[in-house]
Amino acid sequence: MPQPIRDKLTTLRFERDAVVQSEKLAAHFLCAVNEWSRTEGTLGVLLGQILNVRYAVATEILGAVVNFTARLDVVRAAAKARLEQVRSEETCALMDQARRRAGERNDLAHGIWGVSSDYPARLLRCPPDKAFSIVNRHYEVGMTPREVLDELKPHLELWDDKSFDEVQRRFRTLQEAIITLSNRIGTERGA
Repeated sequence: MPQPIRDKLTTLRFERDAVVQSEKLAAHFLCAVNEWSRTEGTLGVLLGQILNVRYAVATEILGAVVNFTARLDVVRAAAKARLEQVRSEETCALMDQARRRAGERNDLAHGIWGVSSDYPARLLRCPPDKAFSIVNRHYEVGMTPREVLDELKPHLELWDDKSFDEVQRRFRTLQEAIITLSNRIGTERGA
């Protein structure tokens, strides 16, 4: 998991090219985001099994729903309408887990990523609301670079390859749970 910064922080760069400096970690970031896309794809398989329709049809249905939370609600509603109570409850619990994991995906995708010479083997992530608020205040009231770093530091997370690998593992575990449930539904139906 990412770690808070406990030691010094003397430099921090959020420029567009900053993350590219660590190609290995940038690749780990992309792999984690890709793993999430695969996780979303498994929802089409599950919905197809619940509705007893081709996976391509179910995937198109979910693809027409722009908001991820609404997609989860579609799967929940289908499960409540079509499955026995025990499988419906299992599906709803799994959709709750997917919602939590989606928050992790959002942290990855929407975070402001930077680098620091103090932590050359890591990427630093800051929630965008904190980054923009502090940096904009810097421009408005003339905060010194040291003051900006001091205010940002509590909000920063250090990410290394193990941090990204752990997120990927959680996404894969969710994928496996969705596929296992889908298979169970199909087996019980006799498909």
